[in-house]
This record gives sequence, C-alpha cells and structure tokens, in this order.
Amino acid sequence: MKVTSKNHDGIIVIDVLPEKGDNEAACLWMRVYLDPEHGQMLSDSDIGDYAHRWQETGKQFLKLMGGVGSTYLLEKCCHDRMEYDPEHIIKSIHDYFCDAEYDDPSEEKKQKDFLKEVSQCCNIFDIQRVFDDTDFDYGDAWECLQKTYTPWQKRWASYFTKYVSPEIKKWIPEIKRTAEKSR
Repeated sequence: MKVTSKNHDGIIVIDVLPEKGDNEAACLWMRVYLDPEHGQMLSDSDIGDYAHRWQETGKQFLKLMGGVGSTYLLEKCCHDRMEYDPEHIIKSIHDYFCDAEYDDPSEEKKQKDFLKEVSQCCNIFDIQRVFDDTDFDYGDAWECLQKTYTPWQKRWASYFTKYVSPEIKKWIPEIKRTAEKSR
C-alpha cells in the first residue's frame, strides 16, 4: 500500500492507495482528513465513510490518533451503525441453552422446538418473531440479540491502525523533530 500525507492549511490529508501487484487490498483506497485544531477525523474509503470529533486537540489529538487501536476506532466511529449478525445470534442462543435442564419434559420439547425455529431464521426480524410468538420461557436469552460491527467496518479500522496511524505519528511535532535530527 502506498501511504502519503500532506498538510493543507492545517488539515492533514492522508491517502492510502493500493500499489500495482498489491494482493492485500486490490481495491481498497482510503483518504483521511485530520483537523488537529478541532480534534476531528473524517475518513472516506471504498468500504465506508467514518467521522468523529474528540475532546483532544493539537498534539494530544495527533498522539491519540497515532496510537489508536481498532476496537477503540470502531467504538467511536461505528457504534451507531452496528448491525445484527443472524449467524452469531443463533450460535449465541444455542450456547445459552446448551446446558439447560428441565424437570418437565414438555419444557424441554418447547426448548428444542424454539431452537429449531431460531436455527431456520435468516435475519433479525425472523429471530425477533420467534421470540415474540413463543410460549417457551426463554429467560435472558433475549440478551443474545446483540449487534456487531460489519466486516467492512472491521476492515476499515484494521487498515486505519495499520497504515494511517503510523503516518499520523510523522506529524507529531516532537516525533517529527527527532526523526529529522536522526537523518
């Protein structure tokens, strides 16, 4: 990947582009705009657009963004765009009930029927319908209906930390001066 950066009137613009023969991300491109004065980051890419504003500004903001991790980025930039993953939910529901024991055989049959019906679902709406329509006491299994980050969001955060964060470190004044002295 080819990573370049420039300062445009106080806004740091970082471009990440695939190079010829780059198998890792043949079609990924990313442009990140950092506004240290206001603590803002905006990222355009072929796998989504993301933005966030932090309290940190100036050098503190650049240090934060230069050392940021994928999980932190996802929480800040993607939390309101999480999605349901039916396969993950169905597995979580099965795991929730794997050790359940029932004194009443009819309750055990209801659990098996419930799990069979949930397993046939292909989206969150079908799963919610099963929960709403059942007379089986599923206890806290409703908590299994959790949202997760999409593969594209995870990929974006991974590329940000792998390619953009190291480039940001070059713009931190103390680090930049040290690098220039060592040349």
